[in-house]
Amino acid sequence: MELVLPANGSAFDASCVNSVKVIVGGQSYPADPMDAQSQCLDIAPAGSSFSDVRDAIRNKVNLSIPRGGLSTVSVLGFAGNPMCGAVDKEEDTPDLIFTAFAQYVGDSPLELPLTPNLSCTRNPVTIRPIELFAMVSGAAPTDSNCQAAGTTDALNGLIGLGTIRPRLVGAGMMFTGDEREFAVMNGVAMATGPTQLGTNTCFALDSGNDQTDSISCVVAGAAVCANAGEIENVVVRDDIDSKAQQFDIAAMTKWHGGMAYVSVWTSSGIKTPIQGATATVDPQDGSIEYVDPPVNGSTDLSRRTVQSTGKSGLFLLYTDTFAKVTITANGKSRTVTLTASDAHSAAYIVVMP
Repeated sequence: MELVLPANGSAFDASCVNSVKVIVGGQSYPADPMDAQSQCLDIAPAGSSFSDVRDAIRNKVNLSIPRGGLSTVSVLGFAGNPMCGAVDKEEDTPDLIFTAFAQYVGDSPLELPLTPNLSCTRNPVTIRPIELFAMVSGAAPTDSNCQAAGTTDALNGLIGLGTIRPRLVGAGMMFTGDEREFAVMNGVAMATGPTQLGTNTCFALDSGNDQTDSISCVVAGAAVCANAGEIENVVVRDDIDSKAQQFDIAAMTKWHGGMAYVSVWTSSGIKTPIQGATATVDPQDGSIEYVDPPVNGSTDLSRRTVQSTGKSGLFLLYTDTFAKVTITANGKSRTVTLTASDAHSAAYIVVMP
């Protein structure tokens, strides 16, 4: 087995990598999680390059062939709280700095191209969480709902930083991160963490409090509630989300549990959700369902009979990949890349040009 270093590797700092997990999967993995062998190595690289990481694990991997025969080899490099011995899962992990993967087809030696996911350099970010259904509440919702939608200190809001990326084996998107959680105070969280991204990944926030939750990518562009220099982070009430998970079970099954709430808003003056917006996505990448928010104290979404957004600007995106969604409203279009992990719902407010 040989790690093949990327051409752009020198642009990434790998000095923080302190554990490497190697997984060899059999022919039935991951459907049968027992058809795999794994090994976790605590390391201390001599330098800051991926070649230093490769040298630190050289000749230290010793794994048996899975009972179903060798099918895949995955390598994940982490930084932060010790991965080995304490945690052995893909959710709530330290920061994922790199991955490497190869399908075994009888090659010798087996070459695994290394893909950077994050650079170790830590940067400050300011995050403003807002609750989606508070934002779209009322007979004629506007950005005047921002204050009510903000997280109050009494609700114990916490935000963790990480990434969402495709699973190395099997379908679906996985979140890794939460190496540290940052408290929301006075409506914002002042966080620090790795923000320089590799390919096929997104900078993501795991955000919530006693009543809300979401894991979503950060989408560039204008915001509705966030101030200049802040990241707008949309969360969803837990009681509504638990019902929405059952809203379209067929779609949830088809797209491996990936669901995102999306609300479309105007960009200038008094900002409002847009009624009559439409969204399209490649049918190979996802599906769209137009919905209205719960009413009269209910926690149930309702399916719209019209194939466009209502006064809340809401639709659901089901996907198990990075989906390019084109939104059209008031004669203008915007294409955004959205996704959701297969473990938690995502939520986005998309501001139109």
